[in-house]
Amino acid sequence: MWLSHDGQGTEYQKHYRTWFHFRVSQVSQTCLTTFHINNMNNQSTLFKYGMHPVYKTTGMQEYERLPEKSVFKHNEGNEHELTFRHRLSEGGETFFAFTYPWSYEQNQSLLDQLQERSKAFPGLFFQRELLTHSLEKRRVELLTITSQRGVSSALEKGLKQLLPEG
Repeated sequence: MWLSHDGQGTEYQKHYRTWFHFRVSQVSQTCLTTFHINNMNNQSTLFKYGMHPVYKTTGMQEYERLPEKSVFKHNEGNEHELTFRHRLSEGGETFFAFTYPWSYEQNQSLLDQLQERSKAFPGLFFQRELLTHSLEKRRVELLTITSQRGVSSALEKGLKQLLPEG
């Protein structure tokens, strides 16, 4: 498999080529499969210290690190390759990712929980402000967590396309 640049082919294209998340399904028989992820950015330090991709199969509630060691190597040019193996089960479905996926919904839920829990600490200032919207029209929030000491209710003037609610 080959990774594309983030935002490949758009005006937002970046040089980053690390994240992957894919599914393998409709396997006709149980088999040990080797995956090669090519065209990655250099992540050798992560893999040198025990990083492994994660996986989740049918029936698993959470992603887990692959049990077998992954191999990360430098190829010609500035390309890097990640190789890992995994036993795929007949009829099952397996998801693989560079690291634990974290959805926007999970993030918003965690921020809601933190905001609610912060109310139990009277000296704590916890504020969420809309910073801007993503290309997907999702909220990108500015999170401020500090002491209540010296907090002002005055808002700073917003910057163009930032802090649209302030």
